[in-house]
Amino acid sequence: MKRLEGKTAIVTGSSRGLGAAIALGLAREGARVVVNYRESAAKAAAVVAAIEAEGGSALAVRADCTVESDVAVLVRAAIDAFGEIRLLVNNAGIGTRSTIADMGVAQWDEMIASHLRSAFLVTRHCLGTGMADLPPKPGERIAAKIINMGSGLVHRGGLGAYGQVHYMTAKAGIAGFTRGLAAELAPKMTVNALAPGIHFTDMVAGGAPDEALKATLAGLFLLGLPRDEDVVETAIHIASPAADHVTAEIFTMNGGSS
Repeated sequence: MKRLEGKTAIVTGSSRGLGAAIALGLAREGARVVVNYRESAAKAAAVVAAIEAEGGSALAVRADCTVESDVAVLVRAAIDAFGEIRLLVNNAGIGTRSTIADMGVAQWDEMIASHLRSAFLVTRHCLGTGMADLPPKPGERIAAKIINMGSGLVHRGGLGAYGQVHYMTAKAGIAGFTRGLAAELAPKMTVNALAPGIHFTDMVAGGAPDEALKATLAGLFLLGLPRDEDVVETAIHIASPAADHVTAEIFTMNGGSS
């Protein structure tokens, strides 16, 4: 029996990077996954194709998660395709670098909106479908769960934090959003966050690092550089019945760097 058999999951921002990896991981455990994207229909289609190639069910839906009308379309498409939503992964967000001195108000607002406004809107619309009132399935204590994507940078700082005030502020907000929402939704739902360490996804400014930089950064981690699989497996565990008594937690999969 797969750990997430028959559950409908929305993973925002899942056409690339960790979002795509999480979408694939949830699908491998039996979830029916809505792959959300804002810009690249081709990348989203590739994630859906990868899921379907392994026998899973997935649907790509375009939505800018900072726009409420788009979010309404996303949530309705998920329900129409797969039924009641039991898992939400708020992963959408952007990554840019700028010092405060050089940052315009628009750049600040865009960063905060991409992470915090998006999480608020998608969560509110999912809850509006009755997500918090679904009955648990046999063998479960909790019917539906929310997982938010934070960042280990908030808990560590130091190397990599330069030019990231707006990003770190947004991710610190995700931690507060997670813990406040967990209190609000208990005992019907759990709400947790993932705060991974450095990951070399296509969000990282400047492209992929060279081997020398990777070796330098690896020295920060007791267990070596984090892998996508480490984050994915943690997400699956939180989403599964094994973690039905876990809520308001920030999981820092960072190999001991903080």
